[in-house]
Amino acid sequence: MRENYDSFEESFSQYIGLPYCFATWSGRSALYLSLLALKQLKPEKSDVLISVWTCGAVYKAVKKAGLNPVLYDIDPENLGSSVISIREKINSDTLCVITSTLFGISVNMDEICDLLKDKQAFIMEDSAQSLGAEWGGKKIGSFGDISIFSFGKSKNITTVWGGMVCTGSEEIQSKVSKIYSSWSKPSIIRSTKIFIVLLVNFIVIKPFFFNLFRSIIRLLFEDPHFTTQFPVLKMGTFQKVIGCIMLENVEKLITKRRENTFLIKKHMKNMHNVSFLGDVKEGRNVYLRLPIIVDKEVTKDKLISEYIKRGIWARTSLIKPLWSYTGCDSKLYPITKKMNSKIIFLPTHPYLKKRDLMKYVIE
Repeated sequence: MRENYDSFEESFSQYIGLPYCFATWSGRSALYLSLLALKQLKPEKSDVLISVWTCGAVYKAVKKAGLNPVLYDIDPENLGSSVISIREKINSDTLCVITSTLFGISVNMDEICDLLKDKQAFIMEDSAQSLGAEWGGKKIGSFGDISIFSFGKSKNITTVWGGMVCTGSEEIQSKVSKIYSSWSKPSIIRSTKIFIVLLVNFIVIKPFFFNLFRSIIRLLFEDPHFTTQFPVLKMGTFQKVIGCIMLENVEKLITKRRENTFLIKKHMKNMHNVSFLGDVKEGRNVYLRLPIIVDKEVTKDKLISEYIKRGIWARTSLIKPLWSYTGCDSKLYPITKKMNSKIIFLPTHPYLKKRDLMKYVIE
């Protein structure tokens, strides 16, 4: 066990394969920090391309940085970034393209990097949900100019709240470092809050209590407003302690998620009107959630109803498409609209037992 837990950034740097890492209070803070740095390098550009199906925190961070979010449609094969859609939206005003790898599912980063190599735009990888995922043997989050990770409560490793900015560019790290040095660490009150939430999470780790706890938290604390007001802080020492411990075990956790996913697929393959996203040999998915595609709306409603009865935390939309917040026309993003209407997300948590996973199979 490491003696110096304040070396979380160093440990993460070794894991992801990039020399410069900056630990932040949250994934949102990491996004905001990254955008501020890129904005300083190319102040004449203001457009930031983001997937229409991504966490609202991405949109919030772009707006908070004083930049202009430009939405693009997804790739139906992986629910992440589409090189076709990016090609349609990129222009001379594009500061950066934020790539998206949702639910721990890899995207073809080689293809995206090839597209953007002559476009004079940065590539920022939003790897918040994909720690440990790979494309072509290389880790997601190590392809672009800069990348961010999130260590929220449902991620492959958690510091309760937390984020990381990573880059291999000396020019970018210089800007990030200057901004980061002006940020404060979290207060004692915030650090105490992390300890309390961590303790509660350990108590409710069993699937039944976890589902109940998550439902109550969403009911009481979900922010109904699409606000850009969120704390921008460095990561606290206690968070780094948790991060170091979790990072030492991340591959075991990922392996268990993958095993759970393969077991689910094996036993659900004969269910009517249900299919899965295709696996590709170049990608190593870490399956933060398992999306299943349901061909008929009536089947989807019945499945959700039955899963709820069985105590399974299945959801139709873990992440709302950004038109839910921005008021843009969903018809402009037909692939996202179609896939969003057909998908159910199933838990793959490492602590789920085989008997829990077998409840997913409905005859």
